Amino acid sequence: MNKTKAIELLTDIISCSDRENKLQGKEFYKSALKILQDERSSENELKTLYRRFCGYFAHGDFTNVEYAKINLLINYLES
Repeated sequence: MNKTKAIELLTDIISCSDRENKLQGKEFYKSALKILQDERSSENELKTLYRRFCGYFAHGDFTNVEYAKINLLINYLES
């Protein structure tokens, strides 16, 4: 997965959250999107985002689709 695909995936997660009127993670997803879209994001910021997603992943409540998409994002950020 590349950065463009990760941004598309995160945008899709945000859209699904909006459609389903879910509040969980909405602000987190939006802040993560800003970091991914910013060309000046440092390697350290991306590593921090990875750790935040891992923590969120461990404690959140997700649909199967959302779970799969977040897992893909974590794999992208890990590499």
